[in-house]
Amino acid sequence: MTYIVALISLMFMANSCKSSKDHSPQNPAPHPSQTETPSDTIPAIAPTKPALPPGQVRLVAAMISLEPSDQSKSAKILRLRIIRISKYGPSTPPLSPGDTLAIAVVKEFDDIATEDSIKVGLQHDISLEGTPGGVSWSLINIES
Repeated sequence: MTYIVALISLMFMANSCKSSKDHSPQNPAPHPSQTETPSDTIPAIAPTKPALPPGQVRLVAAMISLEPSDQSKSAKILRLRIIRISKYGPSTPPLSPGDTLAIAVVKEFDDIATEDSIKVGLQHDISLEGTPGGVSWSLINIES
């Protein structure tokens, strides 16, 4: 009788040692990590425009005048009337359309006539807050 039990046990062990492909399904589903996702199905994030630095503003303004400065012979005071505010940086003092700004500049603006509408970038300068003529802004750039 022990021979029969040993023989049956040996048959079960031999049966369990068979290769696993005999018991596998014909077309197994691949594991999700094995499938490659095409790059066109991954949503692309649109790049954002960089924010303005603190104290800066972009606006559209009309040039009122370009006057000589009392402080320096080479500097001039550019007076602008705000038409529209485009962008504010953090900590920028509020401005309104219709406000007039005085900006100290050293550049000549021969190509800009009085009352021309221009796009400008300005930087608020706290150190210029108490200067005569209300100059507390400096010109960063003029956009075409």
